[in-house]
Amino acid sequence: MDMPLRVVALVGSPSRPSSTAAVVSQILNELPDNIGRTLVSLNDIPAEALLSGDLNEPTLQAAIEAVEAADGVVIGTPIYKASLSGLMKSFIDTLPQYGMADKVVWPVGTGGSLAHALALDYGVRPILQSMGARHIIQSAFFNPADLTVPEGGTLKQHLAGNPRYVEALRHFVIAVSADRPLPFLGHPQPDRAGTVPRNSA
Repeated sequence: MDMPLRVVALVGSPSRPSSTAAVVSQILNELPDNIGRTLVSLNDIPAEALLSGDLNEPTLQAAIEAVEAADGVVIGTPIYKASLSGLMKSFIDTLPQYGMADKVVWPVGTGGSLAHALALDYGVRPILQSMGARHIIQSAFFNPADLTVPEGGTLKQHLAGNPRYVEALRHFVIAVSADRPLPFLGHPQPDRAGTVPRNSA
């Protein structure tokens, strides 16, 4: 029996309420019914455990296990000083070196100005690439105007008018749902015993 597809969305904002959390939650709400989804607010993890990498702390351990079990990961972070949040970076540092191997990853950022838009491609994408992500979806950045919902409207309706968001969401769903014949794609030295036909020549 095939295992159900799973997506975990990480929110790296220290603020409550958070525009980053609003966008990430909307992404999860728009996933097809055949994809399980988990929202992890990194702000719920005790700071001491996160900074020290205490893998025995239950909430940190649960967040790491959610990433390990996921087929797709949404990295939701506010952009501070042209980089991802310290909360997100601290959590990523607790993951294994190739903790994104065989996963589809979508970097999503929020910030006060379009001047920060490239931070996802220049600051976040190289980190995910180094962790062996199978596929990194084109990043999506949202400034306040992108998230200001007209009176009487909803965030879902508002984002539906954003072609960058709509296309990236489509790519994410397709990539997560695609068949993967080999495990650990993206890992430079996976254990492929019994998974790769030997060359008979």
